[in-house]
Amino acid sequence: MERVATCGRRFVLATRQTMTDRPPGFFEGTEMPTAGWWEALWPDPAGVLAAVGIKHGMDVIDLCSGDGWFTLQIAKIARGVTAIDIDPNLLNVARHRLAENGVTNCDFVASDAHALADLVLAPVDFVFMANAYHGVPDRLRLDRAVRETLKTNGRFAIVNWHQRPSSSISRFESYHAG
Repeated sequence: MERVATCGRRFVLATRQTMTDRPPGFFEGTEMPTAGWWEALWPDPAGVLAAVGIKHGMDVIDLCSGDGWFTLQIAKIARGVTAIDIDPNLLNVARHRLAENGVTNCDFVASDAHALADLVLAPVDFVFMANAYHGVPDRLRLDRAVRETLKTNGRFAIVNWHQRPSSSISRFESYHAG
């Protein structure tokens, strides 16, 4: 693996694999939805990010970032963001979304989310994951990888959509490492 410095941070570039319909490490049930789905489900991504505690000046990882719906808004707040997704085609869509908006403080890494601890060489303030945690087959393994990447007092926010009555718990769940 090759180490590179971008946006003031150092990362290991994952070796590219030939993509198949379901690459090794793909989380079942987390396929990218059709166009318009994110917008309907999360019409205010900046509000979601504020609710989970992402603040100006943080270094953030958007884990399982998909097409960059949240990545763009994270990059507008954070000092730097790294979008990590297993699908390089979705990362290209995210890269284009950010470029169209003049955002340049983002790195894009194609990799399995479980490899997170090996990809990020400097601890980050925040790991954000939207609509993918429900498909993680080995949550403890992923949680450990996330914990290894967080600074002391770093945070891991899991934002998942669930069909629940409006009186049930909030869809914002946050894990505080420390």
